[in-house]
Amino acid sequence: MKKADTSNQIMPIVLLNALPASGKSETRAFLRSLPAEKSRAEFKIGFPTIQLDDYPYVEMTKMIDHALMAQGQKRTFYYGEYYSYIDPTIWGALIELLNEDYFDLQQKKIVDVKSPGQWIMDRLTKVCVANKMEDPFAKYSKAVLNKVAKAMDEHCRKFIQEKNDYVKMYTPEHTIVIEFARGGGCGPERYPDFFPLPKPYGYNYSLPKFHPEILSKCAMLYIKVTPEQSFEKNLSRAPPIGWTGSTDIFHCVPELVMRQEYGCDDFEWMLKQSDKPNTLKIVRDGQTFYMPVGVLDNTVDLTTGFREDEKTWKQEDKDKMYEALKVTFEGLLSSYNAQHK
Repeated sequence: MKKADTSNQIMPIVLLNALPASGKSETRAFLRSLPAEKSRAEFKIGFPTIQLDDYPYVEMTKMIDHALMAQGQKRTFYYGEYYSYIDPTIWGALIELLNEDYFDLQQKKIVDVKSPGQWIMDRLTKVCVANKMEDPFAKYSKAVLNKVAKAMDEHCRKFIQEKNDYVKMYTPEHTIVIEFARGGGCGPERYPDFFPLPKPYGYNYSLPKFHPEILSKCAMLYIKVTPEQSFEKNLSRAPPIGWTGSTDIFHCVPELVMRQEYGCDDFEWMLKQSDKPNTLKIVRDGQTFYMPVGVLDNTVDLTTGFREDEKTWKQEDKDKMYEALKVTFEGLLSSYNAQHK
C-alpha cells in the first residue's frame, strides 16, 4: 500500500544535532523569530515547537554530584568538576530519558510529585540500570540521598513545570525538536580511520537507542562546523561574569570534556554508510530505519549574531541565515518525502 502524501504536512519530530556550540540554540532562536505560517509553509515545522533536550539532565547529574560532595561523599557521575562521566554508557541512558519525555507528550502525562529531586533520581536509576550500568545511588545511605533530593527539589520543580507546560501545549500540529550532541575523542589518529567510534560514543551508538516510533517519524537537522570551530565557539559562549539567567545559550563545556567527548563526531561517516542518499541508516533490534537529514553548513559563521537579544539582530545576518536554511530544508524535505511516500 502506498504511504500517504506528506508533502503538505509538518514534520512531527526533528532531531537537532551538532558538535557543542555549533549554533543549535541560535538556530532555534532564529526559527522562533519567523512567522509560524512561514515556518509551516516553507520548512514544514509546526510552531511553537516542543523542545526536548538532554542537556538539562546532564546539568542535573552535575548538581547531584555537588550535593553529594557537600555531605562529604564521593561523586557518583563524574571524575571531577571539569571531567567526563565515569561511565560513558550514560550517553545511551540519556536517550532513554528523551524517549520517556516523548511518550509523556503523546500520553498527555502531567508530572505531580512531592519530591521533584527524588523523581529525577528515580528516573536516572531506572535508565542507568536498563543500560546495564550500576545503580548510581546504591552506595549511599537513605539519609544522604534524602538530602541530595532536597537540594535538588527547587531546580527540578522548575524543570517539571516546563515539562508539564509542553505536555499541555502539545498537539500533533506542533513539531517536537529533540536536541543533543554526541561525539568522540580528538587527535590526528582519529581521522579518517578511527570510525566507527567505539561504543558508547557517537551517533552510531546513541541513535539506535531511540524508540522505533521516534525513528520511524523523525528527520535530522545537522549543523556543521569543524571540531576546531566548536572548541572556539564553546569558549566564546561561556556565561558572562555574574550571569544568572538561562543556560540555554550561555553554557560552556569543560576543555577536557571537549577533547575526550567532542574532538570529532561520526555524522559524516554514518552518512557515507547509508545505501540511500541524504539519510542515516539506523538499525534497532533487527529493524532498519532511514532517517532523512539536512545539513546547515555553519563553517562560515551564520549563527553567532543570533546569540543576543533579537532586537540586536542585523538584517544582513537574518537574510543570510534565512537563505541558508531555505536551501537546507529543501534538501531535507525532499529526502523526508521520499522516505514517507
